[in-house]
Amino acid sequence: MAESVYHVDPNHSRLRLAVMGSMALGFVLGAVGLPLLLRGLAAGGVPVLLGIVLGILLAAVFAAISERVLQRIWPSGRTLAVTERGVTLREKNGDEIAVEWAGEVDVTAWAFVIATRRAWVPKGWLCTALRLQQGETVVIPYAFIKPDAARDLPSWRAFEELIPRKQAEEVGEAVFAAQEGLRAAEEERWWIGVEMQGEDFAAVVAAVTRHVPGWPEGVR
Repeated sequence: MAESVYHVDPNHSRLRLAVMGSMALGFVLGAVGLPLLLRGLAAGGVPVLLGIVLGILLAAVFAAISERVLQRIWPSGRTLAVTERGVTLREKNGDEIAVEWAGEVDVTAWAFVIATRRAWVPKGWLCTALRLQQGETVVIPYAFIKPDAARDLPSWRAFEELIPRKQAEEVGEAVFAAQEGLRAAEEERWWIGVEMQGEDFAAVVAAVTRHVPGWPEGVR
């Protein structure tokens, strides 16, 4: 049976800590090391402000490079496998959580705009999530992707836009209250969701579209 295995949680806590360390190293080298070198090469002194600017720039460069490299060589140890039988989340300790296509699968899909820039997610990108439930078993893959890429997702029209709480008055109480279940799913994603790369998430959505009868209705 063909199996597609995707590494999840590309920005796991150990990687983020390593990136923060590289940022600190870059700042120190830029704020202290480069000015010392320049002082040795120049007749005059190097302004403190220039050292700070160099430190910030070098910290940003170190962070970007280390994040990109580490994501490729340092996986979290968790994977999401997709087969013709179902979806299986495999933990580092060997435990598995499986949702099988043969049984009844409840699917919820939603998305929301990232309003402020995060450490590894640009402002304006979308968080797209898919909640798969079978009995008491729940698997929630999600991804941060560009708006254009989101519109190319399989069955994109099935992803409901999650309304932020600060816009509750704008949309009206009835509309906001109708998304109570969706907000509960989003809170659940925060705790147990598994982050994926955008292209991997698209493959999972395509598999769900193929294998879950009736989802999404009228969208295939």
